Amino acid sequence: MNIPTLKIKDSKTLIILGAGATRGADCFNGSTIPAPLDNDFFHICQRVAAFDPSLNELLKFVRREFSSTLNVRMEKFFSNIESLDEFYHATKIKAGPQVKRYQKVLSNFPNYIATIFQYLQSLTWDKKLSCIYHEIIVQSLSSDDIIISFNYDCIMDEALKKAGKKKWNPGKGYGTPITAGTEFWKDHSGNGRISSTGIRLLKVHGSLNWERKGSLISLREDPYAKLVRNRKELIAPVWNKRISEDDLILQLWKQSRLAIKECQSIILIGYSVPETDLFSQSLLKVSASERKKPLSNLIVVNPDNAASQRSNTLLGSNSISENTNFYSFNSLKDLADCIHPVLRV
Repeated sequence: MNIPTLKIKDSKTLIILGAGATRGADCFNGSTIPAPLDNDFFHICQRVAAFDPSLNELLKFVRREFSSTLNVRMEKFFSNIESLDEFYHATKIKAGPQVKRYQKVLSNFPNYIATIFQYLQSLTWDKKLSCIYHEIIVQSLSSDDIIISFNYDCIMDEALKKAGKKKWNPGKGYGTPITAGTEFWKDHSGNGRISSTGIRLLKVHGSLNWERKGSLISLREDPYAKLVRNRKELIAPVWNKRISEDDLILQLWKQSRLAIKECQSIILIGYSVPETDLFSQSLLKVSASERKKPLSNLIVVNPDNAASQRSNTLLGSNSISENTNFYSFNSLKDLADCIHPVLRV
């Protein structure tokens, strides 16, 4: 990665994207409904449901089982219903029909997410979820840089398609073989050779543009289309992710662990380190502890100082030393302006 204004040159960089990276995308500037975060997911869901009643069943379930005012965090809700589902099945004490209401919500999770983002897309001025800030970041990346995304949406995928050019090959870049649909998600026009390595985008929670059949993935042109989705396409935000049961996802987490261990610079964008996401916390903590050298640069993009401090604590002294250059930005736009000050988006 190269950011001349920060004197970062040819540094092997890892970018970690949390939900705040999606909310901060410029396609939501002026939108009446923002992209959801962990703490307001069900309130955003309620606003979308006013226009798409297919979400009403989920909202009724949340009100009935957890909070009449929808004041429950997304991660806490899904972790709880997974535990309840497992409890009912493991401790069944009398004959009769199984309790299936929790499993139903978990199975429909990918459909809920797609429905929300489809409506959010309809509110944008060009009816597309894309972001110039993401594209500016991609332009500054080198072909051996890596992105770990905890997000389900495809805003970074769109940025790689538009700005990644020959540094991005979706056939290899997702960290797992793609069987079909790669042509739509790349643009190799222009001069120069296609990179033999290429930027990697490791979507460790799955992706809305994935169509999974067993261990095979093809790419959808419309990530947000209304259709019946395979539950395995997205990992619900639960504390026990059981990634060892899904080899495809497991390989992405292994690559992510290695990336944190080996990179020279880390950029954390909108990642709040949710308290219930113990597996993601373990990824940061364990991988960082395995580093042989501290980071050259750490960039945190987050208006929440407490969240920034949590991420710094997880990375620990093995990653951060007195020689690590630390930079903090309140928004994705601020980082984009720093990378490309002439453009000043």
